[in-house]
Amino acid sequence: MVETVGDVVTNLMSKVFETYGVDCPICGKPLLRPQILNKRTGQKMAGACPSCGYMEDINHREIPDNKALTASAHKNEALG
Repeated sequence: MVETVGDVVTNLMSKVFETYGVDCPICGKPLLRPQILNKRTGQKMAGACPSCGYMEDINHREIPDNKALTASAHKNEALG
């Protein structure tokens, strides 16, 4: 069974990261976040897009809706 490098990386990422029902406001692919909890806060960590590099706000308290994600993406894009 020959696996490509992409398959190996995808398998490793699925063991460490999880999707949680939020799509990237820039490219539309699912955001990923670590499966483990933050050691300091005991909460789930912010997500990021492996395709385009978009990162959620670290201080999020709930899963944002598409409107909030779009506003955050525009803000990040404007700030550079």
